[in-house]
Amino acid sequence: MSPRVVAAALLLKDASDIDVINRAGATLIGWHDARDSWAMRAASTGGTHFAPIQNPLPAVRSGCYLWGDTPLCSAPKKARYWSRIAVFRLAPDRWHALPVHLIPTDGDVMGAFPSAVRAGCRNVHPHYGMVRCNPGWHVVTNPAVAANVPPVVPNPDGPDVNGPRGPTANQADEPFDDVDGP
Repeated sequence: MSPRVVAAALLLKDASDIDVINRAGATLIGWHDARDSWAMRAASTGGTHFAPIQNPLPAVRSGCYLWGDTPLCSAPKKARYWSRIAVFRLAPDRWHALPVHLIPTDGDVMGAFPSAVRAGCRNVHPHYGMVRCNPGWHVVTNPAVAANVPPVVPNPDGPDVNGPRGPTANQADEPFDDVDGP
């Protein structure tokens, strides 16, 4: 298990967000089967971001994002239908490469020196992984910490990935199901 770097992980809403975090260098670190507290569960196992995925997988997977040979099919937008999440970890020195809506808030960072944080926002919601920002919020960057990673912009033509990191369908992986909370 990776050390915890955020109090609550951020929600990846769709395949475009998964693609962006993949190209920024994230690792798929595992899955949680649970109800509620998704953002806190993901963070408690070292995750910085999470995506609700369909379980079981649909028969037609054309709308799924392929992480290696593992299809990640986004779950419906309504949280009451979520039962499984994929957990991702992106090193804090790479956060500056993300679009603003995927950068963690300064109030959620725990013992890490990130390359960028959102200041002036409320903390990440512990269940849903979403953030509300107050008027005047801004991104604070730390070039001294930033890895040599250019900003990642979503590709409208689909994924443009050299290869995802983390477990794939052919590799053994221990799920995080034994975790009850933070």
